[in-house]
Amino acid sequence: MRKTLFVLLLLVTLVAALCYTPKVGGVETTGSIIIFPDGSIYPETAPIFTVDNLTYVLTDDIVWNTHSSGAVLSVRRNNIVLDGADHVISNNGFGNPAGIELALYGTAQLTNITVENFFITRCNWGIYMYNCTFCTVHDIVIFECKGNSLQITDSLNISVHDVTIYDGESSALVISYSSECELYNNSVSQNKKTGISLSYSERCSIHDNIIKDNAYGIGVKSCSNLTIYANSVEENEYDGVKLQLCLDTTVSKNKVLGNWEKGLALDSSFSNIVHNNTVSDNYYGIYVYNSSENTIYYNDFIYSSIEVYVEQSGSNVWDNGFPSGGNYWSDYTSKYPNAAEIDASGIWDTPYFIDENNTDRYPFIRSHPRCIYVRANGTVEPSGLNLTSSDSNTYVFTGNVYYPIVVEKGNIVIDGNGRVLYGDAIEDGFEITDVNNVTIRNVIIARWDNGITVQNSSENCLCNNTISNIWSEGIRLSGYGVSVGNPMHNMIVENTITNCGYHAIALYYSYNNTIHRNYIAKTSGIMIYTSNYNVLAFNNIVGNWLGICISEYSHHNTITSNFIIHSESYAIFLFNTDRNLIVQNNLADASYGIFFLASSNNTIYHNNLNCTMPAILSDTLMESWDDGVEGNYWGSNYTGVDTNHDGIGDTPYTIKSNNIDYYPLMAPFTSLSTSYGYAVDFISNSSVTDLNFTVTDPNLATLIFKVSGENGTGGFCRIRIPTALINGSFVVKLDGEILAETQFRILPVSNGAYTYLYLNYTHSNHTIEITGTTTIPEFPPFLVLPLLMIATIWPIIAYKRKLETTST
Repeated sequence: MRKTLFVLLLLVTLVAALCYTPKVGGVETTGSIIIFPDGSIYPETAPIFTVDNLTYVLTDDIVWNTHSSGAVLSVRRNNIVLDGADHVISNNGFGNPAGIELALYGTAQLTNITVENFFITRCNWGIYMYNCTFCTVHDIVIFECKGNSLQITDSLNISVHDVTIYDGESSALVISYSSECELYNNSVSQNKKTGISLSYSERCSIHDNIIKDNAYGIGVKSCSNLTIYANSVEENEYDGVKLQLCLDTTVSKNKVLGNWEKGLALDSSFSNIVHNNTVSDNYYGIYVYNSSENTIYYNDFIYSSIEVYVEQSGSNVWDNGFPSGGNYWSDYTSKYPNAAEIDASGIWDTPYFIDENNTDRYPFIRSHPRCIYVRANGTVEPSGLNLTSSDSNTYVFTGNVYYPIVVEKGNIVIDGNGRVLYGDAIEDGFEITDVNNVTIRNVIIARWDNGITVQNSSENCLCNNTISNIWSEGIRLSGYGVSVGNPMHNMIVENTITNCGYHAIALYYSYNNTIHRNYIAKTSGIMIYTSNYNVLAFNNIVGNWLGICISEYSHHNTITSNFIIHSESYAIFLFNTDRNLIVQNNLADASYGIFFLASSNNTIYHNNLNCTMPAILSDTLMESWDDGVEGNYWGSNYTGVDTNHDGIGDTPYTIKSNNIDYYPLMAPFTSLSTSYGYAVDFISNSSVTDLNFTVTDPNLATLIFKVSGENGTGGFCRIRIPTALINGSFVVKLDGEILAETQFRILPVSNGAYTYLYLNYTHSNHTIEITGTTTIPEFPPFLVLPLLMIATIWPIIAYKRKLETTST
């Protein structure tokens, strides 16, 4: 799967780093270059450039040329990006400096700093971080350092990724007394001590790293609640992965290969979980000393000189029960030549005995499955893992499933029956690549990298699933490029998606998809990236960091009838995109309603923008903020009046000099559908509910709805009625009393397609009836539901096509 590509990329990075020769020369310094808390740089002649005191860029290499210690570059300012621009920080060999130091000593902390794009060599520490929070280090090469190459101490929420460290005299990547740090996609090799070392830390994650040819691979001491997964730990001189004095740590899906002493080691450690690892060609496969209450299962112990050694330990659990199973032991058949399989279960009938306190009761006959395949011929491999089919067309969960599912067959349905697909945040829950017309429904999907990944596939339906606790994205659609083999006409409908690390739904190079009636919370909402002609409609996006993001040359997308509330930053964000339609959305309780950056020619109307800053434009040309008749509701930000009582403000609302809503609404916009396939639109300061349209005889029809508001306040309602529903001879009733023609008005904007009515009242709760002539027949019942579903979307799509025709 995708992990192979990642490993290749890391190898390429390592080879490039090994081949890199630092440039000769650069700016020499005999003391620290400092970025002070106020943003100033000392000395002023230092080769660092900034225009905003937020991004600092190196303009030359820097050479430490003194016998003293210190830091070549010391950062003391919060909320900045430090970009090395691929320059070198080096030491001439006389002193013992840190290459880059992020530290404020005392009670103050450094926060929100990004360090990127450096080469650092021959220093004591390459990078030293102390008392830091929410910082990121990435795309760094550190080599030939004397002390620990990258040291993090007393810090919180530090991310280190895409860093290459090699040829160090000590340990490579060291974390101590810290919490909630993440180390991933790093390459660590040929260091004389430990590749990755953690001590006295908790709630950290170490994943997708290559740790090769060091003295030790991953060494963890006195830590708890760590996750160590999907790392390649190979050919280290002593131990591959060692836990010492550790609790509640999970070690899973690592490749621990060819280490000269112990592959996996538990020393005085308790209540840890070790599962799904491949442990091969070490001297000891797994070594357990003075440890108990650990759970060790689904591992492959292969071809080590001694597969397992347990000393002075209490009881540990070595399997997950029957029929789930235990571990695969390559020396099993030599120990138990007369063992037999239990009822085609893939499990031996003789336990694998280690000592009186440690026995694998259900050892596997073969290496345990890494995933479940639905093969192109319809078979499920391996069988017996709670995914079955009787006809090779419909596949059902017969129990919870604990393996990723790779779908290789199209034109099928996978029904979860409300069961759980549960992982450990490494692989994707479902992976669909190059197959079409797959339906995935009724599955509870939790703890995966991505919940469902659809790549280069079309006509798939992902519906009625519950997706939560996902490392990256809940549902991900992706293509292979801008024009070749992109997913089209997929439907993402009525899913509940919460607690994702990145986005609930993400589309990359993906076209003509429908994202409809999903509930999204506690994550970042929907991302549309270089994707066109998609429709996002009727989604409830509640309590997220970001509601909807349209970015990077995405165009002709329709964003309609979504409820986006309680966003921490932006309800809708558009970056470098054009010709999208944003209409009939409710945006509330967000810092920013719609934020445009480097975008133009988008059309925005009939939105309710109840946000602190309803619209922000940056480096943006002209947008269209109305449809030529009506614009948007701007909440308390618009202070105009409506003297002619048509629901439209008398004066335009100016967002920016070249961005003006010429027809701002005086109250929120609401569109309600009838069972006859037509929508009735309202501009009203009342809550409008319970719309009902009835044909009372062949020539008459009645439209009924309710309005409500705070008692005693003035209410108004501007109604737009399709003439296909009622086209004349209007009788209007308020709570059953017929209103005189002077008590309501038919507005002059009325035309052959719509009639516009306006009426006032005093709030409490009222029922309004509008009766008039009609030519509409009763539709056959089988047409009612489809017409109801398209009632609101169709006028928008028609208008959008008109825009596209005009633009071309």
